[in-house]
Amino acid sequence: MNEKQFHTVPEGYFEGLQARLSAIPQQQETVTRWVRFRPYLAMAAAFAAMVVGGTALLRQTAQPASGLTYDDLMGYAQLIPTTNPYMIYDEEYMGEEEAYTEEDIINYLIETGVSLELVAYEANR
Repeated sequence: MNEKQFHTVPEGYFEGLQARLSAIPQQQETVTRWVRFRPYLAMAAAFAAMVVGGTALLRQTAQPASGLTYDDLMGYAQLIPTTNPYMIYDEEYMGEEEAYTEEDIINYLIETGVSLELVAYEANR
């Protein structure tokens, strides 16, 4: 087979190679505290840059609650009990004076437009 050689090496190159390689001074890499600490410092700087950039972006793009006064916001905040927010969903926390009466339930069903068929279906279930 006739193969072409695309790369050639000058004559006598490998004969003096070992001597030339040993003439190159070997560098001793010393590991200092700074070298070990540098990646952690870079990570902390990147995290701080993300926090600062995200905060700046949110301040530029976030819209305030339009049309709400301070009193409105305080009224909304008082809707959720601070001692136990689950009080909204659990009727065992309701006192006797706050319990729903049968008349309250009937008025609710009338106002929401629940059909009699649905009430009868749920009652027989």
